[in-house]
Amino acid sequence: MNISIKSAVTAIFLPLMFLQSSGKEIFVSPSGNDRNPGSRQAPLATITAAAARAKAGDTVNIAPGVYREKVIFRKSGTPAAPITFAGTRGKNGEYLSIIEAPGVTVSNWQPAPEIAPGVWKAPLPQRPDLVMMDGRMIALINRWTMALPRRKELPQEISEEMFWDKFSPQCRRLAGFDLLSLSPETMVRHRYFGKRKERFYEVLAGVLAGWHQGYLYLRFARPGKPQQHRITATRGGGFKVQNASYLVFKNLHMRGSRQQFRLSGKSSHITLDSNLLMHGGSRVYIEKSVSNTVVKNCLMTAGFIRDDLFKLRSAADMRGGLLYLIFKYVIGVSSSDDTGVRDYGENTLISGNVIIRGLIGIGAGGRNCEVENNVVREMSSVGICTYATTSGFATGNTAAVGGSVAVNLATSDVNAELDGEGQLSGRVIVDAETVNE
Repeated sequence: MNISIKSAVTAIFLPLMFLQSSGKEIFVSPSGNDRNPGSRQAPLATITAAAARAKAGDTVNIAPGVYREKVIFRKSGTPAAPITFAGTRGKNGEYLSIIEAPGVTVSNWQPAPEIAPGVWKAPLPQRPDLVMMDGRMIALINRWTMALPRRKELPQEISEEMFWDKFSPQCRRLAGFDLLSLSPETMVRHRYFGKRKERFYEVLAGVLAGWHQGYLYLRFARPGKPQQHRITATRGGGFKVQNASYLVFKNLHMRGSRQQFRLSGKSSHITLDSNLLMHGGSRVYIEKSVSNTVVKNCLMTAGFIRDDLFKLRSAADMRGGLLYLIFKYVIGVSSSDDTGVRDYGENTLISGNVIIRGLIGIGAGGRNCEVENNVVREMSSVGICTYATTSGFATGNTAAVGGSVAVNLATSDVNAELDGEGQLSGRVIVDAETVNE
């Protein structure tokens, strides 16, 4: 008998709804103090303090405001009394409780003519995870590319091997400082593009960042100065659930972290419900040892400075294809550096989410993973993909994908079905010998 994850979850949790302990309410506000009792009248100041105090059945109410912290959740609820962390929504549904990665506003900028015209530098002791300009994520060159030696002469045109050649003493990749020095008119040609060529800096909104030996470098391909913008560099941040069970996170706006949610260790029965998740390499990352996760009704997006281009990948316009290459080989290191949900766990349910504008919508690499009724749009790489370890179901999903692949199944142990009212603009690629469609 084939029982879906959704049915199993319903069977477990519906009877428990009537047995749940009411618990107590804990309140958090930016105007609070962690020495307070956590009442409505005297709230705590940080989610970290609330997580340390919360017990099974408690609800942590997070007031409107910005919370710049990384929180590690180690305490568990119970099947009948989960611990709930609830943000605040406005009358029109807007997200008012914002969790942002700790970071610094970068200052003390000075020109760096030794690199190239239009390049600026500022002291920054540690390499950041992300660099933001006016609240939008910009491209940050990976550390290995920044360490490559510069070329004596810059190319007039970027060829394929200048992006993805393997790192070695004979590596033909363009070094980070070469990329920061390119002319604004430099074109990229690639076999993905056919006869087309695209301008490198256009898809980056004319801005590129790199870090090397204690300095953050910023290139403006168009006239501009960093002092005219709010440049922030973030490290860490996000929510990490570590060996905890029966937790619910809902109505939160998470942004600015490398991963907004990371579920690790032996964590189980974690529910992410109706959250807005932006930025980073993964909005949700579920490790192999995690089980029974529910990700539902969330809105996810890369929040990149030119996220309107992800959908463009055709014979007439390959700017989305160039963004794919940049995220994979310049920001990432030969792997797609942007995913809405990356799941390696067991018994994961990914349902009712809207995932827009990025590289990969859902990477379902877990065992007995159910992916249903999601809307995945404007991905420059893959809408929904599986890996060799995947087993489970993919049903009722609308995949309107700007890239070349809407659904990529790398295993035969998946039942796949596409439906809904969305338009399927990509090619459905099935990399398996036998798939029930």
